[in-house]
Amino acid sequence: MFEKARLKLTAIYLITIMAVSVTFSLVIYRVLLFEILRFEKVQRFRIERRIQFFNTPIPDYPELIDEIKGHVKACLKKTAKERITDWGVLKYEVRNSLGKFIYGKLKRRPMIIPIIVEV
Repeated sequence: MFEKARLKLTAIYLITIMAVSVTFSLVIYRVLLFEILRFEKVQRFRIERRIQFFNTPIPDYPELIDEIKGHVKACLKKTAKERITDWGVLKYEVRNSLGKFIYGKLKRRPMIIPIIVEV
């Protein structure tokens, strides 16, 4: 008599524990799936935004090119007055002053690679 009751209670406990475990697993699965999909959307948005940024055409400003040439000449005259002859320092000065100048005009930070040729 108690044997059947004990088996019945054990079966009920096992079924209850299994139901709780399956429910908990499904909840965790849904939460993780939601987080993975959300992360995927965020990453996709970041990649699309970068692609869109790099695909924007840069307008051609002939007058800006003339201003940049004048700015570089002024920067080189300033370094000549300070008697700076080290090429590394010259490149650094041109890169920094030109970077600030272009950012002030276009609100962009281009890659500036000064090249000095010995004559």
